[in-house]
Amino acid sequence: MPDIDDAALAATLPFSSIGALPGDAVPVAWTAIAAADGPTERVAVARRAWPAGWLEQIPQFAEVLNTRLVDVRLVSANDVPALMYVIDHSRADRVVTWLGYEPAAFGEPPQFWNSFPEPLQDFLRHTHAGFVSHDNYSFGLFRPSEMVTMAETAGSPDGIDFWDEIQPYPSTRLLQIAANGPGTMYCVCPDVPVGELVLADEAEAEVLELGPALDDLMMARFSLTS
Repeated sequence: MPDIDDAALAATLPFSSIGALPGDAVPVAWTAIAAADGPTERVAVARRAWPAGWLEQIPQFAEVLNTRLVDVRLVSANDVPALMYVIDHSRADRVVTWLGYEPAAFGEPPQFWNSFPEPLQDFLRHTHAGFVSHDNYSFGLFRPSEMVTMAETAGSPDGIDFWDEIQPYPSTRLLQIAANGPGTMYCVCPDVPVGELVLADEAEAEVLELGPALDDLMMARFSLTS
């Protein structure tokens, strides 16, 4: 694949503010990436930072990282240091990108932190405090500072009456950690076993295994037409 300039890559994330990351702003953990001799070495260094336990939970996307990740670039994304993952699409004329925010952006643990499985905690604390694509919201993991309950998202922090009356999982106990567009929410909930999540939309709630559900979510990015 020919080299892709920074402007073309930024255009793949039209809802994010992407700019150059000054040398003095490079996180210490990423100095080896900054010093790497070309994309092959940058990919190898970045890939080693992903915890094995988390990769085991997302085998489809792990295979993508192993076989289709063509570059990793240091950027400033929405005023936060980030790595831009450049992944080859099955169409020869396209790439797909994700933003992985620096671990230092983690901040305070989100609500219901004990309901996050340990491999996911490890990834968010030590690899990327948020890993998103497309609209800076979908096809990955929110930044921990942006993980709020379904009730808070709806502007009803004490609960969504119509939801709470008919669903087994209260809106105040559904913490959104990922999304597939504005209508489908992937939620950690202390009322389901660790390692499971609640997939919620405006009308239904379904309990799924967390790792496979997030794996499928990230892979769905490749089906998007833009």
